[in-house]
Amino acid sequence: MKQFITLIALAVVTLIGCKAAYQNEPVQDENKAAQKVEPASTAPTEKPGTAATLKTNEPSPQTDLSATATEESDKAIAEPTTCAGSGTAAKGGCGGCAGSDKQLVAAAPEKAAEAKQHFGGDFTLTEPAIKVDSVMATPADFAGKNIKVTARIAKVCKKKGCWMTLQPEDAGDEYVRVTMKDYGFFVPVDCDGKTATVEGLLKSVERPEALRKHLAEDGGDDPSKIKGAAVELSMVATAIDIEQ
Repeated sequence: MKQFITLIALAVVTLIGCKAAYQNEPVQDENKAAQKVEPASTAPTEKPGTAATLKTNEPSPQTDLSATATEESDKAIAEPTTCAGSGTAAKGGCGGCAGSDKQLVAAAPEKAAEAKQHFGGDFTLTEPAIKVDSVMATPADFAGKNIKVTARIAKVCKKKGCWMTLQPEDAGDEYVRVTMKDYGFFVPVDCDGKTATVEGLLKSVERPEALRKHLAEDGGDDPSKIKGAAVELSMVATAIDIEQ
């Protein structure tokens, strides 16, 4: 009997143990599932603004500011800048002339070197200069008159520039000698070969041999070739322009 009771007790204990094991098994599965989900649920929660901060701190592609500035400058230069109303809109406006038809003009470059050099006083004759050829052809028509002529400078005083000779286009030995009024101004000693415009009094002058030799020497000629006195056409200049 005792053995029977013992067997019944073991059977009950075994039954109770199986039931408990069966009841505990889903709990373990639930715990395992909870453990699997736990990493996602335990991840740190982003605070507002954190994501933006992280993105801001990420390295961004560098922008070549100098290249951008150069491109903008090139565009500004390439695009026309005329006032509004001229048919082409000015980039960014044109300042104080909006609505006018005036075109913006770039600053003028520095003045180019003068095309002529002036010596002496002002020209008083307003009519165009005549060629020295015409004067030499009929000198009597111009003698004693204030005239304005133009011609090539054949020779010039190499010491001071106090005289020069003008020759016609067909050259030859004929010339008009130009002296400066009252010895008051001079021309460059290297102006021979250039074109001059001269205003002054025309007259005929007889020059003695000694003076002619002196003038020849000052002009770089051989004075020994000068023989005797000679009559020259002469202009006493008050104003001279020499082309450069």
